[in-house]
Amino acid sequence: MKTLYYEYENKYVKFTSNYFNDENDYNVKKITQAIKLSLRRKFNISIQEYCVSQHVLIEKCGFCDNYSYIELEYDFKKFKKSHLINIKNTHYPSNFYCKEKGCEGKTLNPNSIDFVKKSRKTNKKEAIKIIHERNNSPFYVENHNNKTDYKNYQSLNNRLSKEKYKKFIKNLKFSKTIDYYTQKYGENEGTKIWNEINEKKDSMSFSYFLKKNNFNYRKSIIEYKNRVKSVLPKNKSYIGGNYSQQSYKIFIKLVDKLSLTNCMFGEHEFFIEYIDKENKKRKFFYDFTDLNNKIIIEFNGLRWHPNKNKMTTEQYTKWYHPFDNDISKTYLEEKDKMKNELAIKNGFKFITLWDSETDDENFNVVKKFYGNI
Repeated sequence: MKTLYYEYENKYVKFTSNYFNDENDYNVKKITQAIKLSLRRKFNISIQEYCVSQHVLIEKCGFCDNYSYIELEYDFKKFKKSHLINIKNTHYPSNFYCKEKGCEGKTLNPNSIDFVKKSRKTNKKEAIKIIHERNNSPFYVENHNNKTDYKNYQSLNNRLSKEKYKKFIKNLKFSKTIDYYTQKYGENEGTKIWNEINEKKDSMSFSYFLKKNNFNYRKSIIEYKNRVKSVLPKNKSYIGGNYSQQSYKIFIKLVDKLSLTNCMFGEHEFFIEYIDKENKKRKFFYDFTDLNNKIIIEFNGLRWHPNKNKMTTEQYTKWYHPFDNDISKTYLEEKDKMKNELAIKNGFKFITLWDSETDDENFNVVKKFYGNI
């Protein structure tokens, strides 16, 4: 860290900076920040007020009575085995605009006629001339003779001939293929760039988070759910998170009594992705998953999961879905079977608990299940 000095009220004030090596090698913005901080702490004045005290002419903001935002240029003199800093010149990158809170200039586009008129204190004709001189981009309406010409330019169909437009679309489509990148960067580098682009595009998928976290399922599922939640409208529910309080109490007891760790349930249910018959990606959520022991426990209610072994013949025959009469017993039984088989296929041991049993009965079933394995 280097010690530097500046002069104020006939005194030499010391400050430090990590961004000064010598008078030919320093970071202007960082030096300015260090001086600003020193002035504020020691004298409670701004850098603009300091410039005025050093008889450096500063323009006023074109919108209010504050001084304009400035960028400074320095020179240095040897002083006390260090350097004394002086202001050599001032620059106005924002067209005499102070950037202070409440300033009208903050609400205007710097490339607009109103901004230039007020900041340069000039008329409309001169403002347009200034805009043309400093920016020839055809994407600004001021750089066209009228709004019709401006609108026509924004349309590729109007701007280009039919042949050029077809060629543009063809090149655009090609630029979104792996062949484009391998031709441009070579086979290895092009393939690498293409894979990186697709990986970024895939950042909404669960597989992306699995790879990112080295197949740590717990961390990946939590990050994935948070990612999906972050992009959904506030009035939309996100994936998972629906569970019964009865099952939650049982699972809490399991974790406590059996001293289980690395379990997922409640708001962070474990899930397995699969491809359905229509070739669409789906997910099965599981009520309780012990990742360390590779055990999945489902807690089913007879209201939602008809079971002839847990119901009387009359109950089973008369069962209907609470909300949708089109959902049949056969459909739900096949779905539950598929869900169980998918868990086993992925290396999990599987057990189902039922709300028709007492909490103690269900707990003893699980305790025995753990004892057997």
